[in-house]
Amino acid sequence: DHDGISVHIHKLTSQAWSFDSIQGEVAWGINQQVTHLFSSVVQLTQGDSLLNLFMDGDFPRKGVEGEPFMHLRLGLQNMDVASIPAMLPDVSMGTSLGDYLANAAKAGRIAQGGVTFNGMVGKQAKDLGPYSYSVAVWGQAQLPKVHYAAGWPEIYKADLDFSSNHQMVTVDLHDGQLLGNGKAGFDLVDWQVKVPMLSTQDKSKAMIEVSGDLQGDGTLYQRIAKQLPTSVVVPSWIMELNPTGQIKLQVNVAVPY
Repeated sequence: DHDGISVHIHKLTSQAWSFDSIQGEVAWGINQQVTHLFSSVVQLTQGDSLLNLFMDGDFPRKGVEGEPFMHLRLGLQNMDVASIPAMLPDVSMGTSLGDYLANAAKAGRIAQGGVTFNGMVGKQAKDLGPYSYSVAVWGQAQLPKVHYAAGWPEIYKADLDFSSNHQMVTVDLHDGQLLGNGKAGFDLVDWQVKVPMLSTQDKSKAMIEVSGDLQGDGTLYQRIAKQLPTSVVVPSWIMELNPTGQIKLQVNVAVPY
C-alpha cells in the first residue's frame, strides 16, 4: 500500500501507527489450539523515515488454556525523535518511558535504532506487570538539546547512543556541550546518564546517575553553579578558587529524579 495506512496492534499500543507506505506480508495460521500470527520483514515509510517490522505471536483459541504471547521487532532509520514515544508498547509497559523520552528531547533525528518486545499480552500479563514481558529500545541520535533532569542545565548539540528497558534508560554521550553552544559552553567528554523508570522503583529513592568529564574555560564554573537546583550546595572553597583558563573536571553525581 502506497496511499497511507494505519497499523494498530491493540494488545500492544494505545494508538495506531501511521505510515505513508507499507510493503510485506502478514499471515494467520489456525489450528485446534491457537491462532498463529506471523509476518515477513515488512518495509514501511513515514516521511523521510524508513522502518522494518517483523512480528509473530500465538493466541489460544476460545476454550483453550494458555496465555497469548507476542514477539515484535521494529527497526528504524532517520526517525524524528518526537515519534518514538508513540512507537512504544505502552499497553503492556505503561507510559513512563515514553513520557521521559518525550520531555527529554523535543527535536532531532534518530539515525538508526529499534524496539523489541517479547511477552504476554493477555489477562495474566496485567497481573504479572513488568514480569510478563521484556522491552528493549536502542538508538543513535543527534539532538540539538537534551533535558535529562528537571532543574539541571541542558545538554546542547548532543551526539549520543541510548538504550533502555522498562527499568532504566542509559545514555552514552559521545559529544555535546553544557550551558550553550561554542565558546559559551563546556565540552562534555564520554558522559553517561542513567535514568530509572519510576514504574518499577520507589520515587523517593530514585536517582539519576551522571558521570563524565567537563572541559572548557574555568570562568564558566560560576555559571554552572548558578544554574544548579537550589538543593545542591557547592562548597564555598570551590567558588573561591574562581579558576580561569582551560580546565578539565571529572564529574560523578547522583541527581534526585
